[in-house]
Amino acid sequence: MSNFYRRIMVALDNTVMDERILKYASFLAETIRPEVVYFIHAIDFDEFPKKFREEFPELQKPADEVLKQQLKDKASKFFKTPENVDVKFEVREGKPLEVIDKWSEAKNVDLLVVGHKQEKGGSGITSQHLTRKIKCCVLFVPDNEMLYQLKVIQIPSDFSEFSKLSVKKGIEIALKSKDKCSIAIQHIYSVPDQYYKTGKSYEEFRQLMEENAKVDYKKFLQDIDTKGIEITSSFRDEKGHHEVQIIYNLAKYLQADLIIIGAKGKSGTASFLLGNITESLMKKYIEMPLLVVKDKSRKFGLMDLLKSI
Repeated sequence: MSNFYRRIMVALDNTVMDERILKYASFLAETIRPEVVYFIHAIDFDEFPKKFREEFPELQKPADEVLKQQLKDKASKFFKTPENVDVKFEVREGKPLEVIDKWSEAKNVDLLVVGHKQEKGGSGITSQHLTRKIKCCVLFVPDNEMLYQLKVIQIPSDFSEFSKLSVKKGIEIALKSKDKCSIAIQHIYSVPDQYYKTGKSYEEFRQLMEENAKVDYKKFLQDIDTKGIEITSSFRDEKGHHEVQIIYNLAKYLQADLIIIGAKGKSGTASFLLGNITESLMKKYIEMPLLVVKDKSRKFGLMDLLKSI
């Protein structure tokens, strides 16, 4: 079986979060066995006040080798390099988002691994900006204790092409897992406000929508080779809850080890423009790793790119 994530990049920022990222990256590399793992750190000298840069010019002197050695020392403590996996370290100057974008593309990276912190006010890279900008898949590692296992993968789906890609990625990951891993596909539907004009009650119309969703689900799954992986499905109307809360509630109930979601849904126009649910998940603090799936090979027109800004 070909390796679907051959080249992985792990973004570190020299904070306490690095330990969690390195530990999960180690687990991930041991599971999927990429060809190479790049560890990257961006030095942004502009973060220092101009007064300090002028008074202490040594702050801007090249520190690549020192920081690179610090990365290596930290990685040696928390990242166990699998056999036949090459490991490289990169320290580059510039804004973190620009550095990660440039070098993930230059290295033809298939998967970017970053930390997902509780987002508050202030500067820095937000999950939304990062996922909109980067062209490859992005895996967010939460800032909390977690089990290093893959037994349950949850995939919210609207039966779009990106949902299909998400399920295919989930299957490949499940096949690589050392644990017996199953996939839970979740579909959330919305009953239109004008349902009463049909003469049916809310519950009657809801049942019709769920039956239709189950038919669409069967068609959706027909085009996917499950390769023997157990796949379950659940259907839920969003009445009284936000979609993200429904996704999160199921993740907690299933004790999901990983959530996979497409970068956009049926209403999107470009993979760089996140679907509403995906972007909402980015804003909410999720307690389990979250993989946002993109298709690097897909080409877009000028209007698609403009809409992603």
